[in-house]
Amino acid sequence: MIDIDPTKKAAIPIVRTMFEQLVQPHLPALRGYCTQLARNAADGDDLLQATLEKAYRAFRDLTIPLSKAYLFRIAQNAWIDGSRKRTIRAQPLAGDDPPDSRTSGIDIRDAFEVLAERLSVRQAVLLLMVDIFGFTAGEAARRTGSTEGAVKEALKRARLRLSRPGSEAGPGAGKRTDIAPGERITQELMETFIQAFRSGNIQRIYESYLRLRRGGLEVVKVWEKEEALYFDFTDPNGHLIRISAKLF
Repeated sequence: MIDIDPTKKAAIPIVRTMFEQLVQPHLPALRGYCTQLARNAADGDDLLQATLEKAYRAFRDLTIPLSKAYLFRIAQNAWIDGSRKRTIRAQPLAGDDPPDSRTSGIDIRDAFEVLAERLSVRQAVLLLMVDIFGFTAGEAARRTGSTEGAVKEALKRARLRLSRPGSEAGPGAGKRTDIAPGERITQELMETFIQAFRSGNIQRIYESYLRLRRGGLEVVKVWEKEEALYFDFTDPNGHLIRISAKLF
């Protein structure tokens, strides 16, 4: 029996049974991966538990496909988040931190690659900017050369599509990047993402973001302050990298 925290919202029996059946084949590999990330069995078990809880919430509320790659992504992000919090407590960064990104019951960051298949590229990037990076609709509009009303309407349509279990792929689904997992992260690739964000090129933002993720680098936050954009990245070991770039 897979242990899902009983303090969380009560599971619907049928949904929970389906979740357990789909996850069970991946448990040995997932447990091994969690132990590898945490570097000891006890912390690995804690990471496994956190991963299963997050995966269950996504499956229950959004009917997310439970592939091995997706479960590994949740585990990696959970470990990075934990490592980042420990790093920040031990060694605070200079300057003011940006406001926390908006979050919901589902960790959209973990599920982004899966959820994006239901959306157009534009909808996916706006969801990334607003629901993951914490931009306002007005800020996202300014960065992408749109209007606040158009951004709000696109987000409304995106969230409506995501609320429908098993929604078909969105109209932009054919414009996906085909970069394979494990691509080596380079300074050039990070610069590509930064320049895409500076220019507001939606297709390039989408493609470079996925390439960074598939190479093991997570874009934690992006924010604007005093005529500059700031980017926080974390590597697979949880090390925080902050880069700033002047606005055009």
